[in-house]
Amino acid sequence: MRSNMVNRCFCVADLVFTLRLPGQVAVDSLLPLFRPFRCAASAPGGRLFRCTVLPAAALPEGVAGHLADEVSAAGLRMAFYAVPGGYRVEAAAGGAGATLLADDGFADVRLWADLSAPQASRLLTALLGVAWSQALLRRGGVAVRAWAEVRQGRAYVFVPEVAPAAPWLLQPDGGTLALRVVDDDMALAYATPWSHAGCPLSVGGCSFPVGGVARLCPSSSVRFRRQGGVDAFAVLYPGCAVVGQDDELRNRLYDVLARLASVVPVGTLHCPPGLDAVRLLRQEAAPCMTEP
Repeated sequence: MRSNMVNRCFCVADLVFTLRLPGQVAVDSLLPLFRPFRCAASAPGGRLFRCTVLPAAALPEGVAGHLADEVSAAGLRMAFYAVPGGYRVEAAAGGAGATLLADDGFADVRLWADLSAPQASRLLTALLGVAWSQALLRRGGVAVRAWAEVRQGRAYVFVPEVAPAAPWLLQPDGGTLALRVVDDDMALAYATPWSHAGCPLSVGGCSFPVGGVARLCPSSSVRFRRQGGVDAFAVLYPGCAVVGQDDELRNRLYDVLARLASVVPVGTLHCPPGLDAVRLLRQEAAPCMTEP
């Protein structure tokens, strides 16, 4: 019942989101990947979105909308619709389904699911990934498939050479990081519930200034080619979690990428396979950065 609902708060990328769900639900068992990100309601950080989780049986009749994208991966099917005033996302796996309805800024989210279903954890993790990643675009951040290492207090980020089939479908242990521009002159990198296990950014729940972002290109020589404008977008865009078929969300991403490329070196790192790419990126990108 709605009267038995409780709030559970999580902080990812210094932004807090709230889940409102039945009080009897063991949230740490339902969403184990989110456990390290639990926080108090009074935790510092901006508020990102609020999501109310409701029984699947209470789902109202669907609103007609435009199908913006549909993907399937490892037995999970997701369909993303633009509807009047916002978005609807439907997820299905193992005979179970869940539905998310959000306003156009992904600030107010409702989610209908059978929390007793064997696939409930997977469905909620995927749908919350959609809500979080799209809401993040409003706050100067982007979720991106990438791996990172930390050297001398800075994170060096590498994006995939081949774009994932559906980067907006965040998978557990899927290597998703958050990059966020703060104070107009710095970008920070964060681990997320969808990062790889053992992600170095997860240590102590810290954020790290980004020292450079690169796509690796096999080469016989070593060269970092910094990109700007459209070329910087070409480096970053393929791994970004955005429903690119939706004009509004895509334009928000363009704004974030433009700001990101203006404060950190973004480019292609050409080097022979087997070399220490992190050391090379740090050396090659250093002249473009002001040391902390």
